[in-house]
Amino acid sequence: MATATSPQSARAKLGEVIKYHREKVGFDHRAVSRVCGASVSDVEAWERGALVPTSDQWGRLKRAVNHALRGFAELYQRARQEQRDDCVRIERSLNAHAPKPTTPVVVNLGDKLREALPSSSRPAADAPPPPAPVAPQRKPTRVNGLRPGWKSAEAVSERREFALSVLRQRPHIRERGHDSLDELLVQRFGCGISAEAAADMRRRVFDERAASPIVTPTPGRDKPPAPPPATREVNAADVAAAVELILGAVPSLRTFTVVVDDSGEASVDYTVREVVVRETGGSLKVRR
Repeated sequence: MATATSPQSARAKLGEVIKYHREKVGFDHRAVSRVCGASVSDVEAWERGALVPTSDQWGRLKRAVNHALRGFAELYQRARQEQRDDCVRIERSLNAHAPKPTTPVVVNLGDKLREALPSSSRPAADAPPPPAPVAPQRKPTRVNGLRPGWKSAEAVSERREFALSVLRQRPHIRERGHDSLDELLVQRFGCGISAEAAADMRRRVFDERAASPIVTPTPGRDKPPAPPPATREVNAADVAAAVELILGAVPSLRTFTVVVDDSGEASVDYTVREVVVRETGGSLKVRR
């Protein structure tokens, strides 16, 4: 907040120091505002002594303009204190001259009448309402919507037959938890079977699997014959490409013969050229 200050105030002295060092390094107001993160009007107010930089702006100013400003730390603190005192003084003066709000006084006539009557004739205070009855907590049950007669022998036998069929298809299924035997029974019948009955049926299934003979498929009967391998028509271009590949791989090849029998075994006969380099030399003199 910009306020008029005397030339001897700490803010005015700090403004003169800032202006002196700014002009010494050749910065204008816009350059200082950029490095300090303030507006140009704020920098001008600093130098007039109407405003004091914040602690962050003061640190940027010392790093960017001149490190000699570090010696004015005490002057900076006194300037900040002056600014705080001015703000408090202005706020108090504004509050003192502000109109006080007028609030209507609400009087409860019933309370005033009760206070005026003697204690013997005062009406008894209303008794607190009785506490609401607490409904008994019902223990949640996992089995809901059971069919009538779920404890009968027929219902138990039906659940056991279903569990036995599941165990024959999935002998390693879990007894409890997600995607388990108990969950499948609850989804279908609304309840499961005891752990002892489930363990007994699991042993029964494993005994049946151990006693069942292992059937080995017989070739030609249980397994259809394998289809013949797919054949592709071979043309002259394929043979030419194979010959070019061999000639390119072995440049010194002279002859190459491949014979493939009915079993697919191939025999190869080949001859490679041998190049021998010989050098001869001598001297000859001719005189006319």
